[in-house]
Amino acid sequence: MIIQLKNILCAIDFSRHTNQMLHYGVGFANRVGARLLVFHSVNYPGDELYAAPGSEHEMAVRKMVTRAAHRIEGIMKPYSVNWVPVITQGDPAVMVTRVAEQENADLVMAVSHGISALKRLLVGAVVERMARGLGCPFLVIPPKKSSKIFKPKISFSLKKMVVGCDLSSATSPALEYGRYFAKFFNAEIHLLHTLESPVNEDIVDKTEGSYGEVQQTLQQRIYDKLFNIYKDETDANFKFKVALRTGMPGEALTRYVKQEAADLMIVGIKRHGTIEKLLVGSTTEAVIRHSPCPVLVVPPGVVSQKA
Repeated sequence: MIIQLKNILCAIDFSRHTNQMLHYGVGFANRVGARLLVFHSVNYPGDELYAAPGSEHEMAVRKMVTRAAHRIEGIMKPYSVNWVPVITQGDPAVMVTRVAEQENADLVMAVSHGISALKRLLVGAVVERMARGLGCPFLVIPPKKSSKIFKPKISFSLKKMVVGCDLSSATSPALEYGRYFAKFFNAEIHLLHTLESPVNEDIVDKTEGSYGEVQQTLQQRIYDKLFNIYKDETDANFKFKVALRTGMPGEALTRYVKQEAADLMIVGIKRHGTIEKLLVGSTTEAVIRHSPCPVLVVPPGVVSQKA
């Protein structure tokens, strides 16, 4: 399967997290040779009771757009990357989805706090809203308190990635993106599966032995399934590891990335019904809320469409 990242949309809001956002946007774009779309949406609030005349409102919006363009130009000067500004008007969560489709974005990035009109984005809300509309992977970056570690001259790297694997079809695109980025960044990739129930009857029969024997058989078969995913990888520098944990998937994933000091977590999503809720109970939302590292959410179908 082939993955190509040609356009990366990086959403900024001019908050103190902007340098952090650009650190990832520029870093990814330069490494994979993509064009960086520096996105900002001017969200001018209207007041139905005391609404300004149309011309005054339009003039105010034009000034905000012009100011945003100048600010983006100044912010991007220190960076060496192929980039273009994209400035829109309206709700950022709505507009980023629209622009991603118009510009054929292959990856959308946003810091988990900062692209709403109130300068604070509720993670669950934005993931639900964007995941419903975005047809491409979405990288959610947790904000860091200090922006000093994200200066333009500081090099960007990813050394260790963790892919959450539940052995369902939703995992396949996440695994392919894990392979893709691991090669570009020469990073080690960990395949993590969480055992929620004592026995998975799809993999092992309860009658195959004692409880301990069944558990051992189950874990070995899951390990083999995960190991076989990358075992035929021909790249000599490709490094991967399989890990099994017990408990709730969201909690286990978060503990594991903390333990391993991972630089990136990758998870897949499933769509349920007409409202397209996020996958596996609240696993995706849980890891985004609590993960200490960025989380790449990969929707179904993105790999097959590019193959």
